[in-house]
Amino acid sequence: MPREVYVPRLMLDRCRVCDKKTGLRLCSLCAERAYCSKECQTVDWKNDHKVSCPRHERIDIETFYPFLAGLVRFARYHPAILHPASRFCITNHPVAGTSANVFPIPGTNESATTLIFGDPCRDPGGPSWWRTAPTAFERAKLLRRILWEGHGLLVHLALAFAILCEIYTIPNIRLKYRTSPIADFGIIQGCVRVINEDRLAYRMPDGTTLKGDDPLDHWWIYFTTTKKEEVTLDMGMYTFNLCTYLDSSPYFSEPGLIMPALFVEREISHQPGSDRLYTERRRFSVLRNPALASGARVNEDCSSGAPAVLEVFQRLAGRPPNDVEKTLAKDWVGTLTRPLREEMKRKSWKNWPAKPNVLCDMDIHELEEHYREQALELAS
Repeated sequence: MPREVYVPRLMLDRCRVCDKKTGLRLCSLCAERAYCSKECQTVDWKNDHKVSCPRHERIDIETFYPFLAGLVRFARYHPAILHPASRFCITNHPVAGTSANVFPIPGTNESATTLIFGDPCRDPGGPSWWRTAPTAFERAKLLRRILWEGHGLLVHLALAFAILCEIYTIPNIRLKYRTSPIADFGIIQGCVRVINEDRLAYRMPDGTTLKGDDPLDHWWIYFTTTKKEEVTLDMGMYTFNLCTYLDSSPYFSEPGLIMPALFVEREISHQPGSDRLYTERRRFSVLRNPALASGARVNEDCSSGAPAVLEVFQRLAGRPPNDVEKTLAKDWVGTLTRPLREEMKRKSWKNWPAKPNVLCDMDIHELEEHYREQALELAS
């Protein structure tokens, strides 16, 4: 039987009773009606809200996003997307954050830190894969940056679709940010400010150069509240050496796993300035899209919603999905929705930290500077 998708109001900008637009407070039980005073709320409660108030449980996206990041982390380890750079040994010394190995990308006006590959490697990420790595930590970090790039549109779209399927088909559960309900969420396409030293390219043994992720064609997820505040969630910045992450404890049973994510808190009205990390070009609502809503209604087996995701993917990408993307869409819809469905039953989020512990994989020169500053502080 098809499920219902519950779409919240986009704005709560006036009193439910008298239409006043200032001094508004939300109903503490459902957060779907606004009032300018206790008197107006009492009137509405007696009229019909006492019976109709849905009394939602609200999950703070700041508390919940580490779990979403973990789902994406597990989804990215897929046999269909084994990166070719993991199959050969690195012959140069591409230390992160340095310019010695920044070269032009053939056929473009762009440059990037270029990994030069030689003989086949039987131990990807092992000592023979990058023999000159300063430390085992640097070697492992570089491998993660490689393996976690690519398919930014599809993985963020599939995650947003999973949220639609497994949260917004439940009558009494909603997302919020702090005290405000989430009114909309979806996908943003735009540019992200990245220096050439933090981009990757790959010169293969046959002499061809493969371009890594393009910061001018980047995708991330937005969540907008009824107060017009906005937060964003981006699982694609680790490859650009902005290596913020969360530990998998207490969100998953496997402790110590690195879950890359960049959670940005900001207002909808962007402040101008050249130092801005993101520049938006267009956005697409997942919560309010009819095709994805239809897919969510029939996605009870956690995989039948994939055609709806591919339909939207083609619209946003401007091209049909290839065979690998078709496989990923089908598998990722299941990989992301099943554990999310189970979490909605367990409600473990009630015991998670209100503010997650955000960590960062720093470059070796950043670590040296960090320890130098610490030593100076101790000496003083």
